[in-house]
Amino acid sequence: MRFEYDYGQPLVAMVSRAALDALLVERARQAGALFIPQSPVRHLSLHPQHVEVGTADGRRYAARYLVGADGVLSTVARMADLAEGKRLALALEWELVPADGLGRWRGAMALDSAAVPFGYGWVFPKRDHLSVGVGGLTRDVASMRAALEAMLRNHGISGAAREKRAYWLSSGGRPLTVQRRRVLLVGDAAGFVDPFLGEGICYAAWSGRLAADAVAEALRAGREPAYQERVAETIVPDLRRAERLLHWFYRWHVPLVAALSRWPGLMRPLLDVVAGRISYGDLPEAAREAARGARWRRVVPGGTAGPSA
Repeated sequence: MRFEYDYGQPLVAMVSRAALDALLVERARQAGALFIPQSPVRHLSLHPQHVEVGTADGRRYAARYLVGADGVLSTVARMADLAEGKRLALALEWELVPADGLGRWRGAMALDSAAVPFGYGWVFPKRDHLSVGVGGLTRDVASMRAALEAMLRNHGISGAAREKRAYWLSSGGRPLTVQRRRVLLVGDAAGFVDPFLGEGICYAAWSGRLAADAVAEALRAGREPAYQERVAETIVPDLRRAERLLHWFYRWHVPLVAALSRWPGLMRPLLDVVAGRISYGDLPEAAREAARGARWRRVVPGGTAGPSA
């Protein structure tokens, strides 16, 4: 079952991850950060007044605080015994140049909730190609590849894939220990990924700001950062709401999609979450308001709208 919905205003911005990462590195350098590539951490030790790390090139660094932002399989998390019990999701993504061009995908994207169980497929337009992929709570690469190929057929997409990749995602929603004295984890390293949407950049930025503020206050006060408490008050409740939505959505997937195909306007509250205009905490009331409006207008044969029965 397929339906379209016009959000009526910009919903998301599409960007190449490589370009975004390069921009962040440059901004960090401009702010005074020292960027040392190709030098992975091999050793970490915690001391009463500082943290020390050793890298593959034999160098050692000491700092009063260490923030681990090294991804879902975080070396810092493992060495500091943090974020244990993190749940993983698998994603496959192809960068594909469609045979028929980008015309029909300019200004549009596709989300396919039937592509994989407890996950979804996506078609995201970029400047000169499409990012198409599937992600979900599985570790079976072969089944995910089959799901991706089926989704491409269902959406009439063919062409040359110039890059194919598989990667792990955290699947948030669980309260994890993300601070051990002077070591703090942010983003994927802390398991801060939306379990419903699989989105992590927002939570990476959010947790990064919380960590920076906590460290700045700790430096002024001469104490350990109050980061774990702030995460528990802000990010964790949001992720728990997304976790509940995930299970509710897939429990009632068939009737929900049928309702959305009849009343596409019911999609708007969820898209407002995607756009960052409301939070998961605001979603129930926004959904109730949208449902009250849907009683008066529905999609009817021929594409027009009329009063609901």
